[in-house]
Amino acid sequence: MTRQRALWAPPRKPRTRRARHLLVEVGRRTAWLTADGAGLVAVLDYVDTPRQWDYRRRLWMVPVARADDVLARVEHGLGWAVTVEAVDR
Repeated sequence: MTRQRALWAPPRKPRTRRARHLLVEVGRRTAWLTADGAGLVAVLDYVDTPRQWDYRRRLWMVPVARADDVLARVEHGLGWAVTVEAVDR
């Protein structure tokens, strides 16, 4: 008896949803990043920027001087939509 390939494939699990929108709130020295899904930490690792977790607001913070690297990777490299807001904190 020989083995044959199945005529149908079992349904696959859907992949984890990746963030498609990034909100950046830019302050005097700090930029706060909010993504609508997973994947932001991987982006921060890729651009190798210093980051800190804001436990009160539950957001990632990066220095304003390095926020442009994150924006370039997210917007041009991954095709996410980006919204930038100026805040006074």
